[in-house]
Amino acid sequence: MDSMLGLLQEDDKNVLIAVAQGVVPVLVRKWIRQGKSLYCASIAEPFEENARAIGSRGGISSLLEICQAGTPSSQAVAARVLRNLSIFPEIKENFIEENAISILLSLSASGTSFAQENSIGCLCNLVSDDDDQLKLFIAREGGIESLKNFWDSAPTPRSLEVAVELLRNLASCPLISEVLVSDGFVNRIVSVLNCGVLG
Repeated sequence: MDSMLGLLQEDDKNVLIAVAQGVVPVLVRKWIRQGKSLYCASIAEPFEENARAIGSRGGISSLLEICQAGTPSSQAVAARVLRNLSIFPEIKENFIEENAISILLSLSASGTSFAQENSIGCLCNLVSDDDDQLKLFIAREGGIESLKNFWDSAPTPRSLEVAVELLRNLASCPLISEVLVSDGFVNRIVSVLNCGVLG
């Protein structure tokens, strides 16, 4: 296993080969459960080809399984990999098919602060376009409450960057923007205007 890890870290093309052979889900489960986040780091910043291959070969499913049943630290690492994969619009459908939204919402409400931040970041990437139906689904499934709880307990102002981005994306849906105003997000936005949160 360690020699396989060395090969994966050696060259991005080796990650693509491992993905094509269906090795990714097995390795993700084994290494993260053993607390080895190095493998995840090797796919945490994937190039587009890797992302498509991981999305179509069971990688997302395995990472979501870890988000549900892994240790707190492995959940955070798996959420980070998912967050980085979710920037590629062409694999968004893989997230939807794997029930990722509900799993990410659950983690954003109950994980470590790092897991919460990464799951919110992943949700943010998934709703960055004009898909109001997906935004409404997130709102109905407790996304606004999770966002509020994360916002109010964020360890540093820098952690709020991802929360502000998700708020901006959700607020672009008129039905959600009304709820956000009534839930006190205007005051929250005002309070971060001068704390260095760029978003």
